[in-house]
Amino acid sequence: MAVALLLIATSGFAADLQKCPSDTEVVWDNCIGEITFNDGGKYVGQWKANKRNGQGTTTWPDGENYAGEYKDGKRNGQGTYTYADGDKYVGDFLNGDFNGQGTLTSADGTVETGIWKDDILQPPEGLFRVVGTKLYFDTENTIGVDIIDFSHAENLFDVLKSNDQIQTLVLNSSGGMTIGARDMADLVIDAGLDTHVEENCLSACVTIFLAGNNRSLALGGKIGFHKGHWEAASMREYYEDNKIDEEWANPFEFASWIYEDTQSGVFEEFEYLLERGVQASFAIKTLKADADGMWEPRRSVLRAGGILTQ
Repeated sequence: MAVALLLIATSGFAADLQKCPSDTEVVWDNCIGEITFNDGGKYVGQWKANKRNGQGTTTWPDGENYAGEYKDGKRNGQGTYTYADGDKYVGDFLNGDFNGQGTLTSADGTVETGIWKDDILQPPEGLFRVVGTKLYFDTENTIGVDIIDFSHAENLFDVLKSNDQIQTLVLNSSGGMTIGARDMADLVIDAGLDTHVEENCLSACVTIFLAGNNRSLALGGKIGFHKGHWEAASMREYYEDNKIDEEWANPFEFASWIYEDTQSGVFEEFEYLLERGVQASFAIKTLKADADGMWEPRRSVLRAGGILTQ
């Protein structure tokens, strides 16, 4: 048994189980014991055949903690895993990973709930749908999904890995997280996919659309642009949450950082548009489009500007 120190038997789990022997050379079976591992982690709970089996709690020196079910020494069954930074997952585990129904609540209040597989939140039913050589991505008609978010790139990666016949990504989305869209765009470029819009592709969705080798738009479909924006309330929250780590002495230093970061972001977006074959004059118009509205050019303008390739 790989332990640095045998501590004491514990109580509070199963009343009909005896405490584990004090001798570490003796097999711990159907008993309750407490040990400290070589890395400083501590386990308190049930044992069977010298492995953690049943209910138990493991804590680590950095403050992380798991309380729940074990099988053959690994987290299996229902449990709660709390990270050092305050993030907390409550749900099903399999062989140590998030697997099954569960909810991850981040320290900032963000909640991700649903079905997990190997620590990755699976897309809701309908978000990704494979039909022949086409992969449909739809944030508008999927229950539980409002926008493009960070997890969708991981979902897309898994779908593409499992379906090498996919040739075209069909998009229907009003936009969402810019960083998430960029990550998805990188995958589309890497996979050499075409992109197509049958209904709407707005805001950050266009970033993904432009990643396609061949880009097409169905009759009646819309592609829309507007410049990025950051709501005042969200900006203030970001400042309060990060001012210590970023060493911002006051809001003016934060404003200086925003100014530089915004310039860098605009340049990166302009560079990406040119890389994907968008005409410079059209790219400038997209970056100047009203943040509160949506510029939806006609097909002829989209084709002339390099957005559509066919």
